[in-house]
Amino acid sequence: MQRGHAIANSVRVAAVNRVGDEGDIRFFGSSFVTDAFGNVLSRAGKTGEEVFPDREVVGIDCTAMVPGFGAIHCISQQQPSVQGAAPRPE
Repeated sequence: MQRGHAIANSVRVAAVNRVGDEGDIRFFGSSFVTDAFGNVLSRAGKTGEEVFPDREVVGIDCTAMVPGFGAIHCISQQQPSVQGAAPRPE
């Protein structure tokens, strides 16, 4: 469907989807970017491990955020520094 939007509107489209499980819902990732003709230019991985191969992906209990009206997006973009970690290649 998103590829059709690219073609119909002659625009590039970035279609994004989450990765992993949330309760009984499984998100399969497979985000992609198309050109204006609907051709897929790039496709993301389907698991957290594929998306972040150099990082350890761990699940956490987020129930403490619910009373404060927080959401997973509040912490999911954080990348805590690791003391003694090897520098990333440039």
